[in-house]
Amino acid sequence: MTKENPTTTNGAESYDLADTLARATAEADASSSSNDDPQARVDAALACPCVADLRSSTCGKSFDAALTCFMLAEERERGKKCVEEFVSLHQCMVENASEFEAFANELLEHENVRGPARAKD
Repeated sequence: MTKENPTTTNGAESYDLADTLARATAEADASSSSNDDPQARVDAALACPCVADLRSSTCGKSFDAALTCFMLAEERERGKKCVEEFVSLHQCMVENASEFEAFANELLEHENVRGPARAKD
């Protein structure tokens, strides 16, 4: 399987979920006008090659639900409204750690962090 958006850490492929969401959103914006139906933007984002491997992974349904919620939510509500979808995606990726080893390790490393997420220096 060709990865569109992986990084490699110690030989294990990893996904940068924030980058993937940004790329899918940009693809949706580029392929639709601002007057389009919000579901059309979701469909365009889900069709982006940048998410194809995540969608066909073991966690594809969880990813679809998280991305759909993220795309349909008001920007200021995304953190509150889509928690369940992203927690489900997180759990799936941890449960399938061999498929998402580097990404799962990063999530486990930060599982007890409270407060807003901070980028690594």
